[in-house]
Amino acid sequence: MSQQPIQTWLTDTRRLQNIISKAHYLNELSIVVRNHLAEDLANHCEVANYEVGKLKLMVTSSVWASRLRFYIPSLLKTLQKTSIFSQLQSIELSVSASYQPLVKPPTKTLALSLTSADLITMAAQSVTDANLQQALLRLAQKANKI
Repeated sequence: MSQQPIQTWLTDTRRLQNIISKAHYLNELSIVVRNHLAEDLANHCEVANYEVGKLKLMVTSSVWASRLRFYIPSLLKTLQKTSIFSQLQSIELSVSASYQPLVKPPTKTLALSLTSADLITMAAQSVTDANLQQALLRLAQKANKI
């Protein structure tokens, strides 16, 4: 493919739409792949391309690539069972220093039960250290705010 000015791509809506469609498609594939990986690996892995049974994954560093290599055989078998990757034959890894890991917001908020709060309050009453006692009482009070 010859080099062309970016203006050519931006003014041709058909080409631009193809790029946007491909980006959406790769994002959907990334979601499927990440759902089959441990969270720490999933945060450092992105689908770079998928063509003719060959999946190319991009990772943030060689460390993550090494860890992911151990999972490739089982990941390949698991993904082949999905409809979107039924024709998958191989997985290739590439390291990209410019790719930033996916940072997920915390999905689970820890809650303190009222029973636990009562136990912490009782423990605070038996402690002689004033600072520890105050800290335990503050912790117990958080159960009422949840």
